[in-house]
Amino acid sequence: MARALEQGVRIIAVTSRPSDFRMLFPLYGRRDGVRLALGLHPLEAAKVDLARELSLFESYASHTSYIGEVGLDLSREGKASAAQQERALDAILAIPGVVGKVLTVHSRGASAAVIERLRAANATRVILHWFSGSLAELEAGIDAGFYLSVNPAMTRNEKGRVIIDHVPRDRVLVESDGPYARIAGRQLEPRDVSIAVHYLAKLWALSRDAVSTRLAMNLQKLCDDL
Repeated sequence: MARALEQGVRIIAVTSRPSDFRMLFPLYGRRDGVRLALGLHPLEAAKVDLARELSLFESYASHTSYIGEVGLDLSREGKASAAQQERALDAILAIPGVVGKVLTVHSRGASAAVIERLRAANATRVILHWFSGSLAELEAGIDAGFYLSVNPAMTRNEKGRVIIDHVPRDRVLVESDGPYARIAGRQLEPRDVSIAVHYLAKLWALSRDAVSTRLAMNLQKLCDDL
């Protein structure tokens, strides 16, 4: 965190469980340069006392303007818990005020289903995190007004690069997805968003300062009035 803030990187830190948010909020919830998001990762839905975690989610929703990570994961890893995941996401989107916040959304293997649910709930401040769906699904998300966050790992594989190529510049944000994502044999951390910024600068034929300005404008628009 200190290394990121020293480099001028501001952090939206997602959580995997509301119980984690409850523990971390007193430490980091009001720290300069850091915003803590309230999340329930879809792959956690079958591992926790779901009723208890959803109760905590509702209790803490008013403590932050940022929600994440939430969503669905219907990949091989997540298919068995699809029912619990859907129950969790539907319950979260039904909590008063949640759809007006910034939502960081996981959609691996479930892009169409996630976008449909978000649109039905009238969620607009949506960040599609590490999007890996089809270009048609990406277009549906863009049409709904959603943003896409680019991480360094996406820039290192062909599918990720194709997706990045198809996102309008005014809908792009950057993320590290650390510590889960890795690059060059090490865990990514927040300051590593600079790798994604460098990639975008080459792709858009702009200076890194110009890209950083564009990204700041995008984030400001997403978070306007929060």
